[in-house]
Amino acid sequence: MPSDSLCAIYMDKAWAVLKQRSVLYGTAAVLSVATLLVIPYVTKRKLIAFPYAGRQSLNKLIAQSTSEGNHSKIILNLHDKHGPVVALSGMFVMEALLVADPVIIHHILRDFDHFERSRKIMEFLTDLRGKFVFALNGEEWKHHRQAMVKATKLNNVRFGFAVSRQKVEEMIQLWGNADEITIDSVTEIMKCTLDISGLEFLSYDFGMVTRNDITCLEMSKAFEKAVMKRLGIPKWIAPIIKPFTKRDYKVFAWFDAITENAIKDKLARTAAGEKSKEGHEDLLDTLLAAKDFTPRDIKSELEGAWMAAKDTTAISACVMIETFAQFPDVANRARAEVRSEFGDSKEPVQAIEDLAKLPYLDALIKEILRYWNVAGVLMRIVREDFQTADGKVIPKGTTVFVSSLAVHLNDEFYPEASTFKPERWLNSEEWLKPGTFLAFSDGPQRCLGERFAYVTLKVLAVTILSHFSRIEHAPGQEPMVEKKNGLNAWGSRYYRLKRT
Repeated sequence: MPSDSLCAIYMDKAWAVLKQRSVLYGTAAVLSVATLLVIPYVTKRKLIAFPYAGRQSLNKLIAQSTSEGNHSKIILNLHDKHGPVVALSGMFVMEALLVADPVIIHHILRDFDHFERSRKIMEFLTDLRGKFVFALNGEEWKHHRQAMVKATKLNNVRFGFAVSRQKVEEMIQLWGNADEITIDSVTEIMKCTLDISGLEFLSYDFGMVTRNDITCLEMSKAFEKAVMKRLGIPKWIAPIIKPFTKRDYKVFAWFDAITENAIKDKLARTAAGEKSKEGHEDLLDTLLAAKDFTPRDIKSELEGAWMAAKDTTAISACVMIETFAQFPDVANRARAEVRSEFGDSKEPVQAIEDLAKLPYLDALIKEILRYWNVAGVLMRIVREDFQTADGKVIPKGTTVFVSSLAVHLNDEFYPEASTFKPERWLNSEEWLKPGTFLAFSDGPQRCLGERFAYVTLKVLAVTILSHFSRIEHAPGQEPMVEKKNGLNAWGSRYYRLKRT
């Protein structure tokens, strides 16, 4: 369902059109948004008597988080006050639970008989952009998932390593040879991950790193905004608001053109007898060979994988740079490990197997994903009444939010959870409990790009640590308190990198 702020945005647009352009379009828009605001009250059902404390207003929580700018603290305080499962209510979410109990989370992410993705959101996404694995349930999801899994074979991950190494080296070379440089990590990292994911999934080089053309960067940001603006808008309203969102349709057309050109190029090279290097088959190869995939399905899967990979990996990479600046002792230890294993080479890792020789770096990446809670929020809908181990019943129709943040920052699962301690992961097999590390979700719907993300992050970390001896915040740049969701919310983050 749309948020209050989203309705406010459309109401502002509607009034503007009413005053300046067309009384007909403006009036239609005002009535549409007003309907969005009124329907929840007219159709409001009696709230279910949850067997959990809380009944917190979701709308108030969102407003508080926006005004105070500390989402993590608000969520943790909720769980401290009400326990691992908190009941929520609000204008648009009638019955919802915020869950930080690993046992229940285990069921939520694995038990498809009782929990599924929101059908309304899935229908919205498939209507907007077609069928893809992130927007499907049931047998259709299994069919698409099986096709996608084939694109994650070891040869593909090796290719991802080669592509990551190439693009990260290109990026750093273009920064120049000065002893001290200042970068905007958000722009630089996002350009790099756009190129990497394009090559991994489409065999298409956007050239963002080597070409100072940020069209692709700006369009990818606009694409995210365009999708989020439509989230929850009923089908019958879409044609009414179309006159106010013409740019959004240009963004969608832009990506359609990219995927269509990539498909044509791939088919032409295949017809000419060209084969992928090193046995690599990208996602496009896999989808073209799959059965029962329409051209729109192929474009949708490419789009979904590309957008998910570039954004999640980019956020993880940005918080990694922040980590090096906030915790210089951690950066120094990781750098020492790299030099101990490979010497002073500026290109220390030559093969993907080299990454396995760096256990502290591996621990560092996992701690970054935990501490900064890169996972975000996972949501499911209860299909049938679900009884927990302690006899409580979560009613059918309940919206369930998996509170990965509260799990990752819980002292019961991670001693001294509020402290950044990569070394905790060096013996994680001795203490890590199932359902307590959710950086890539869990269960059958676990992120397919996990291995690709780890490889890219490790290559980036090793290369930057090999080239620079100090990474610190640029003058005027405040340390990050918590990770923001979506790079559109980041703006710019400036860092000073020193070679000596």
